[in-house]
Amino acid sequence: MGSIYKRGTRANARYYLHFRAGTKDDGSPRYEMPAAKGARTMEDARKQLAVIEVRVGQGLTPVPGEQPLASNLRPLLERWRDGLSNRNAEDDRSRIDRHILVRFGELTIERLTLAEIMNWVDDLKKTALPVRRQAGRTSRRWAWPIRRASAS
Repeated sequence: MGSIYKRGTRANARYYLHFRAGTKDDGSPRYEMPAAKGARTMEDARKQLAVIEVRVGQGLTPVPGEQPLASNLRPLLERWRDGLSNRNAEDDRSRIDRHILVRFGELTIERLTLAEIMNWVDDLKKTALPVRRQAGRTSRRWAWPIRRASAS
């Protein structure tokens, strides 16, 4: 059974659906809280939540047409790397290949934790790479996979 959260103002209400969307690798439940797109009333949000709960119960993705999470981060990170168009894209791509993909490519999103990233930063201190620069780049980069993969 899921729940609905109403945010915003009376004139511009936004509804968010909170529901159990499966289990993590360690067996603990994984929850999602997406916006109820197109819902203008609480009744619309209830209908969307009911459809999602039925789909999850059948073992399908919560939203029709949504791609399931990748088994590991590699395809997601490669897609992000290939889509870079900033001024330093070539430099960023090489750093992604040399450092981020090597360390995090085989992890799942559920296993990517702050502790894992901090261990990586500690390991960077042992190399000649400037840690502050790498940490800044890392913080910018994790927002992209998180937004596109519904990390919990």
